[in-house]
Amino acid sequence: MGTAKLNIWVRDRNSPCKPDMTFIWSVDVLVCDGGPLEWCGKRYYGADQTHHGHAEIEVPPGCYIVRARTGSKGHHNLYTHMTMVIVSCDETACVNLVPPGIHTCGVQFNLALEFQAEIGNIPRELAQRAIEANRAVLEVLPRDFFPIEPAQGLREILPGAGAEKTSQ
Repeated sequence: MGTAKLNIWVRDRNSPCKPDMTFIWSVDVLVCDGGPLEWCGKRYYGADQTHHGHAEIEVPPGCYIVRARTGSKGHHNLYTHMTMVIVSCDETACVNLVPPGIHTCGVQFNLALEFQAEIGNIPRELAQRAIEANRAVLEVLPRDFFPIEPAQGLREILPGAGAEKTSQ
């Protein structure tokens, strides 16, 4: 029985089938409670960096959530999407991380605000002001390789959203 390996590839945001050869990414390996893996005196929170879009990390067998982040100038987002990976003894898992573009993040933020207002976590008027301000920003940002452009917002994603609630 032995350790496991994570082969982590951060993909190019403009050509996701290729590794990101432009930026240096710090890799976070998180355990399922959301904290970083701590093992053999090492904390796996930005401890490993990509070289030519790749990092290979030895870990104990287990279940992990992996993401990467960059502070490199010129990149349009700081974090990749996260993914869960399960590795067993003597196993190598290939982990591919795609950094979303800033436009995608803005669209998702508006949807999240709309949803939070819908379920009553924030006032509708406050959410609407933030959404409108963010829409103005989205108009000037470059579109992403895989754009998210919901035509009708939350109602398109969640059928029944915005329907009048009735008490019984």
